[in-house]
Amino acid sequence: MKRFLRRLGLIAIVLVGTPVVAVLVYDVVAIVPHLDRIEAVLAAADPEDASPPGLIRRMIDAETGGPEAQVARMLAHRLRPDDRSGWRHLHELMLSRLLPLHLDRSRIYGLYCTMSYNGRGQGLNDFARREFGKPLSALTPMQAATTVAITRAPSSYLRDRGQLKQRARSLLEASTRANTSR
Repeated sequence: MKRFLRRLGLIAIVLVGTPVVAVLVYDVVAIVPHLDRIEAVLAAADPEDASPPGLIRRMIDAETGGPEAQVARMLAHRLRPDDRSGWRHLHELMLSRLLPLHLDRSRIYGLYCTMSYNGRGQGLNDFARREFGKPLSALTPMQAATTVAITRAPSSYLRDRGQLKQRARSLLEASTRANTSR
């Protein structure tokens, strides 16, 4: 009986330990080598994008539920631009889970604001200045909602401003609901 329990314990350790070791190896091989490039994106970013105000962060949370998955998608495309295989999705998943171990949440918000496509280029501050003539930190709640809403479908929303305004209103409502439920 002791022998059986010992083997059962060994099997349990292997079943639990193997995935943990695999994730750690993946982190060391596929993510850590790119951290300098990721930090360089933030270093070159507009200061308003690199450190977005709380209002923009709340809108991002209302839009995405948290920026990790979208940042992982954008980084996967930047780090592996020619990867069109199904493995890219696994890479995105692993990035979304492991990136918070290397970057704090404020840096992840900064990456979201810096790399988001805004219809003509990248960066939420670029859109805010072009659209409203002011930086992210000076936007009203509706302007902040519009700035974040554009990231969902920039080309479509730039063609149909009514649709953009409607999306911004629903984003503002979702943000307000999330804020009052805390």
